[in-house]
Amino acid sequence: MSQSGKKVIVVGAGVHGISAAKTFKDFGYQVTVYERQSDLGGVWAPENHWPGMRTPPQLDVEYPVPAANVYAYLRAYAEEQGVAPLMKFQTDVVKAVPVYAKEAGGDAGPPTGWALHLRHQPSGREFTDACDVLIVAVGLYNKPNIPQYPGLDAFKAGGGQVLHTQQLWAALKKLPDCAAAGVGLGALVAGKRVVVVGNGKSGDDVTHLIADSGAAKSVTQICRSRTWVVPRFFPGGLHFKYPLCTRLGCALLKPLHPPVWPFSWLHSLLAWGNWRMVEAQIKMVQPLAQIKAVPRDAIERSIQGAVHIEPGSPGNTLFKMVADGRITQVDGEFGGFGAGVAQLASGATLEADLVILATGYDRSISFLPPEITGKILGPKGELDMYLKIYPQEVGGSSLFITGWDVGLYPPLEADLASRWAVEMVEGRIKVTPDQMRAYNKHLHDWADANFTPSTALDIKRGFAHSFSIDHMDDMLYSMGGNWRSLTWGEYLTLYTAPISAGLYGKAMAAIKTK
Repeated sequence: MSQSGKKVIVVGAGVHGISAAKTFKDFGYQVTVYERQSDLGGVWAPENHWPGMRTPPQLDVEYPVPAANVYAYLRAYAEEQGVAPLMKFQTDVVKAVPVYAKEAGGDAGPPTGWALHLRHQPSGREFTDACDVLIVAVGLYNKPNIPQYPGLDAFKAGGGQVLHTQQLWAALKKLPDCAAAGVGLGALVAGKRVVVVGNGKSGDDVTHLIADSGAAKSVTQICRSRTWVVPRFFPGGLHFKYPLCTRLGCALLKPLHPPVWPFSWLHSLLAWGNWRMVEAQIKMVQPLAQIKAVPRDAIERSIQGAVHIEPGSPGNTLFKMVADGRITQVDGEFGGFGAGVAQLASGATLEADLVILATGYDRSISFLPPEITGKILGPKGELDMYLKIYPQEVGGSSLFITGWDVGLYPPLEADLASRWAVEMVEGRIKVTPDQMRAYNKHLHDWADANFTPSTALDIKRGFAHSFSIDHMDDMLYSMGGNWRSLTWGEYLTLYTAPISAGLYGKAMAAIKTK
């Protein structure tokens, strides 16, 4: 364990912030966590998610866990691990200024620390703090993407309402008699013509919840492009996590580190057959042909950051609601508003009283200076960071961004990223900057060669759904972790069962800390 006395500041108290604080604390660092919200949990915190949000079903549980339970777990974990007392809430990071040392090359070298300017929201008091290591763990869901569509004033003047999915809880609590916990979306949409813009995870979840409530006059969902939505169960009752979310199943994805020929040819052949079978099974479960919702691209080429599980219970799923007329799906680009209508870019109109924008979130690290962010973010949001957590062009070991490397297993990815940051700070990562640049180039070239343009861009922006296991293993191996301590039974579990954090814990125990 390190006794360096170095100070670490973590910005954000979501899953990745909690993990970073716990990991650095365990290694003997002085840790402070600043969070702009009034509570920990990030997207899982009360009022910071859409009603009905649950855990990703690829986790090793049979039924997705409600957000309130996840929040309770995170709070209990933070308290048990001694992280909760380190957190300062309702505090904005106004700016973070890099500190340079003469012996490290001055301002021509990498930062050796950070000076933070902060503001306490309730009092407006401004103050400063400083650290040797800055962990930016603001996540992907801290700034709703709310495009400025034309015609909004006319729509509102006619009594229309527009909400982002993140704003739904706040809107519910403003309704009479709806402040109590457990009130569903039905109270907000009762008797209204509802249009949901977007068919990613939040769009599908909210559309299903509204239709399932039976309270809305009509429910219409605008789908910009059709993507594969995975059913919870395949034919025969097989849970999707076994064929798709095990190491063996993921081995048939496009490999980031492909085997040599002729094994590469054999892998491609087996993978092609596997994914055609998966597509056929999805079509057996979902009425995609009937509702004209079959995606254009092959599933293995289009595993985007928005990949998700079809909401609903058997017999009451999203696509079955579309098939029986409870939901109307419209293909096209959302164009704006008019009096009493939502408009498509094509000019078509949809009658609407309430429009819900499931338009995602923007990344925001505006507190970092432009000369730093310019070395991290590309013009389309591409990340120039090794393993999507370390900005090698900034250099040094004082800045890490966790939570932007989003894959299928965020809690495990958070723990791996946090430990990787510790290893880098303590000088045990032996990957050179040139090797990091070569890795990034390989990743981006691989994305362009094997995926649709939109999926390739998602990969460059940090979404690791299409190579989650490769991503986690690359973090593990670069730290010196390995699987040598596993028994034969554990090896079998490693490949055939859903991902186990416990097995990764055994592999991480091999990391040498001296």
